[in-house]
Amino acid sequence: LRVAITHDSVPVCAGQCILEGPLAGLYDIVTAPALRGRGLATAVTCWLLAKAHALGARTAYLQVDADNAPARSIYDKLGLKDQYSYWYRMSPQGEKAD
Repeated sequence: LRVAITHDSVPVCAGQCILEGPLAGLYDIVTAPALRGRGLATAVTCWLLAKAHALGARTAYLQVDADNAPARSIYDKLGLKDQYSYWYRMSPQGEKAD
């Protein structure tokens, strides 16, 4: 499932959801920087979750950086809870390792 909110025919917020039986994976929920804080990502996330539920999904999952406060605020507001944490390995130059 994919959805986008547009303004003057330009996508300003989008997201996607992958269905795997009763599971719904939320991915790539993004909002144009100039339009953040207006509820667009919340609307996209709610639409994806509602559509996934209508198609049989009963559990949603996603990954989000622990320090991504704006995204975490949305997911907390919608009742999503941390299940585990993970970490990234970084090269000495500060780039993510393969």
